[in-house]
Amino acid sequence: MSICSIWQSVFGGDTAPRPEPQTLSIMDAHGTVIESIRPNAIGRVKLQGVSWPARCADKLCSLPVNTPVQVTARVGLTLLIRPVSMPAACQVSISRGARPISLLAS
Repeated sequence: MSICSIWQSVFGGDTAPRPEPQTLSIMDAHGTVIESIRPNAIGRVKLQGVSWPARCADKLCSLPVNTPVQVTARVGLTLLIRPVSMPAACQVSISRGARPISLLAS
C-alpha cells in the first residue's frame, strides 16, 4: 500500500500528482529599459511583458530609456542586465601610451 493511498484513506481528497509549476525562463532573455539605469543604481526593464527591477551588470554603466538589453543573471528579484549593443555611456577607455585599453568587454 502506497503512502498516497494511506493518506487518501485517512484524510480523503485527491492524491493525483500535481504538475510542476512553470518557471519563467529569463536568462539570456531580451527586454527594454523603461526607467533609466544610472551607475550603481537600480532602474526598471520590461521583459516578457513584465516590469522588473534591474541594474547594469557593469556597475559603471548608465542605460537610458528604450535601450535594448539582455539578462545576464538575477539576484533576488533584481535582474542584472547588459546592453545588447554597447552604448557610448558604457564605453570607457583609458589611454596607456598610444594604445587605448577598454575597461569593459563587450
